[in-house]
Amino acid sequence: MNRLALLGLLVLVVGCDPVIPIELVNETGDTLTVKAYRTIHFSTYDVHTIELSGDYRHSWIAFKVAPRSTIGCGSAIAGIEDEMPFTDLVITKANGDSIIARGETDVLGLFDRGVLGGLETPYRITVR
Repeated sequence: MNRLALLGLLVLVVGCDPVIPIELVNETGDTLTVKAYRTIHFSTYDVHTIELSGDYRHSWIAFKVAPRSTIGCGSAIAGIEDEMPFTDLVITKANGDSIIARGETDVLGLFDRGVLGGLETPYRITVR
């Protein structure tokens, strides 16, 4: 392989943004009930979702997350800020306690963060 082709291949590999999974993790022993206002970036094959209102691109949906399980909610290329899977989120535990996030800023605040405060990857919302 000539040097120019090798350099071109290197630029393609290094210049590509990573695709990072977005997950919802249930570390409790109970089933969670989730209501979310999804965006076009939401996708899952892990659970059955119920349409509550809206259309297929922006709508309120509901789904359950089994005890001690993880579901995929989509993926983001490089950063999650422009590819949020939902803009509003209500997670209800079996005992009735709820985690409520209204707006993208609140939802972003639910994602797990590292020691220095940056978002961990894969992007995860963990319910303990």
